[in-house]
Amino acid sequence: MARQAEEALEGIDRVLVVMSGKGGVGKSTVAVNLACALDEAGLDVGLTDFDITNPNTPRMTGLDGFQFEGQGPFEPPRLGSIPVASAAFFKPAEKSLAWRGPLKQKMISSLLGRIDWPDLDVLVLDLPPGTSDEPLSVSELVPTEKTRAVLVTTPQLVSTEDVALNFRFAVTVEIPVVGIVENMSPFECECGREHAIFGEGGGRRLAEELEVPLLAEIPIDPGLREGADDGKPIVLADPEAASARALRGAAESLAEGLASDT
Repeated sequence: MARQAEEALEGIDRVLVVMSGKGGVGKSTVAVNLACALDEAGLDVGLTDFDITNPNTPRMTGLDGFQFEGQGPFEPPRLGSIPVASAAFFKPAEKSLAWRGPLKQKMISSLLGRIDWPDLDVLVLDLPPGTSDEPLSVSELVPTEKTRAVLVTTPQLVSTEDVALNFRFAVTVEIPVVGIVENMSPFECECGREHAIFGEGGGRRLAEELEVPLLAEIPIDPGLREGADDGKPIVLADPEAASARALRGAAESLAEGLASDT
């Protein structure tokens, strides 16, 4: 399976893993919107969801209910021009999974090796939080010279501390971290006042501590949640929203960095 995955990735220049140390920070929302924004920036982009037990990418891309049939290789469905793959496409939507390491690794191998990926500039890979089976499998199956990581945090200390552990994991497995995205940053209400519900500046301080770029501070925005629920990423549904502008800025920085990192 490892060889099959390696062969499937031959036409993919970069694999961009989106990681977090804490669940609930909006990592999947960031991954989906970054993929859309990178696509708008002119890159050939794919998107895959490695959260095996609780995949959200199908809902967020409007592809929930899609199912692969047969043994593959599988032609991935698309969000616009973006090919999308998820563990959810291999099982009925109502079926829950309680899998341990070997079964998870087999599914991850399938998501890489049994998908008929086109040639891509970048494959955005949404990982579950933490540093367990899925991130370890990626480090084993995807050549490290292809792989780059983006870390997602909220401003609060309990999140930034966990993301610092993700950074150390990435260093250990030799995956370069190309930036940090702070989600749920302070927002300005209609009255003009700024509200820092989850604190402020945590992502910036972490980026300075780890000496990596801060790619974006994404303000709290109900539109992000609505877009995720409706399968309409905000960078497409409301491109002038403050959160969409922040995500496009992150994607533009990533596109420039990936172009020079060849």
